[in-house]
Amino acid sequence: MDIFLINNLIYQVFLIPIIFFSIACYVVAFLAIFTKSKSLKFQKLNNSKWPRVSIQIPVFNDPVAIRCIEKCLKFDYPKNKFEIIVADDSNEEKTIKILNDYLKNCPEKVKLIRRKDRKGFKAGALNNALNHSSGKYIVVLDSDFIPKEDFLKKIIYPFFSNQKIGIVQSRSGYIN
Repeated sequence: MDIFLINNLIYQVFLIPIIFFSIACYVVAFLAIFTKSKSLKFQKLNNSKWPRVSIQIPVFNDPVAIRCIEKCLKFDYPKNKFEIIVADDSNEEKTIKILNDYLKNCPEKVKLIRRKDRKGFKAGALNNALNHSSGKYIVVLDSDFIPKEDFLKKIIYPFFSNQKIGIVQSRSGYIN
């Protein structure tokens, strides 16, 4: 047998599974595009049925947290059903001053919590914020995350649709 024929045979043997899996991927992609997806449908819940939520925003020398707080205040969630807890571990005077000045004029639903030390870093700040949280559900947002108005309803709603759900994670976009 000529070396060329052996080489060609090996090539074709390896090419068959590649072609098969490529076709399978195309079929799955076309089915995903052209079939109706099951989207999350919101029940019409009155304001008394939405649970109380604590939104925790850990901050360390990041004054852009104000932008996140402002977006959270605009949620289309019942205003008396959520609180915002800013867990500030900043050691930079500029950030501390900016947060203090901003939060002086904020509604009571925004709490600022500071610790004496940074033990545990971000996880420690979040754990400390749990002591000040009154919500049935805890939502953790990074300080440079900019949520949309319907974010809180979308993140809390799955708990109503399935009693076995214990955690919900969402896609996040960041500015920094």
